[in-house]
Amino acid sequence: MARRAPRAITARELTATMAYLTERRHATRARLASAVDELLLLAAREHGKELAHRASVEVATAPDGPTWDVTEHGTTITLESYAVEHDFRGQVIYQAAHEAAHVALTDADAGTWIDEMLATRFAVRVMEAVDPEYARQTIRSLLAEAELMTPREMRRVQLGDDEYPGGFYGRAFVTGQHLEGRLGWTALRRLARPGQPAGTSDLTSWFEQLDELQRRSVVVALGAGPVRAGRPRRLLAGG
Repeated sequence: MARRAPRAITARELTATMAYLTERRHATRARLASAVDELLLLAAREHGKELAHRASVEVATAPDGPTWDVTEHGTTITLESYAVEHDFRGQVIYQAAHEAAHVALTDADAGTWIDEMLATRFAVRVMEAVDPEYARQTIRSLLAEAELMTPREMRRVQLGDDEYPGGFYGRAFVTGQHLEGRLGWTALRRLARPGQPAGTSDLTSWFEQLDELQRRSVVVALGAGPVRAGRPRRLLAGG
């Protein structure tokens, strides 16, 4: 079966994002908020997600950004205040795209490395459309960073920690590249649970739906050791 490539993201469909990036004066918070709304809708469409109560997002800034949060009062994406205040627009949009993907995809209390893999992939794809040079620099940085962590170490990282260990984002990105290259986007996208609200990916169920050759590719990408029939849970465990 032919592997379907993902639809290219284009600058033409990111009008609010481009308006923010190309504003001649210091970009306004209103333009930034419009860009974030646009990126959230695109992230949901890219992964087939239902936004439900997460469709309305407030944009804030803080020194410890970027982060995101969902409460009974609504959803907030918090960007790094230094980047926003000093008008580092490429960095701001990269952060916004990453956090928008989390809002569309991630269970606030049970995120995994899969969420970081998909969010980093999405942010890079957005930058490839709106600022190719920034995207190239980011990819080079992620590839170098990936050398600091093995796939097995990546799977052991506890999400929700204040700061992830060096190499985590790069290793998640490279793992996604490997899986997408071997399985195709259609198969990888199923990890996002299309058609359902944000939640935790069921890696074991996803793995069991793959054929034998695909399973072997997954095991190699995750550094999980040799494939043994009937033991996907053990193979894909974090330890």
